Amino acid sequence: MDTAKILIAEDDEALLNMIAFKLKGEGFSQIFHAYDGKRAKRVIQEEKPSVIITDILMPFASGLEVISYVRLELDYDPFIIALSAMDTPQAEAEAYDLGANYYLAKPFNLQGLVDQVKQIIPVVL
Repeated sequence: MDTAKILIAEDDEALLNMIAFKLKGEGFSQIFHAYDGKRAKRVIQEEKPSVIITDILMPFASGLEVISYVRLELDYDPFIIALSAMDTPQAEAEAYDLGANYYLAKPFNLQGLVDQVKQIIPVVL
């Protein structure tokens, strides 16, 4: 698991830190943080993470813009988990249409998110 690069793009610092702490506790050490969409795009371009966990509503560039950037402008295929406080069928459909692999409405079960990451890591590496 140590070779997996994971980006957490989330403007809620407390939530980002909780996710990172939980993933580190499960043995993931290459975790990158972005508190806004602009930085997320830069980290993605530089680090090419295997897994991207992105909030939909972030400053400077939304999570939807981040997903679109990855799928349409970059030449690689990470697993993307979209997080959103907008728990509507439309928001979920839009995330999937742009290329998210998994969608979680906030609030979500933190252990469930970590289990999802653990399940897909062997597939994306």
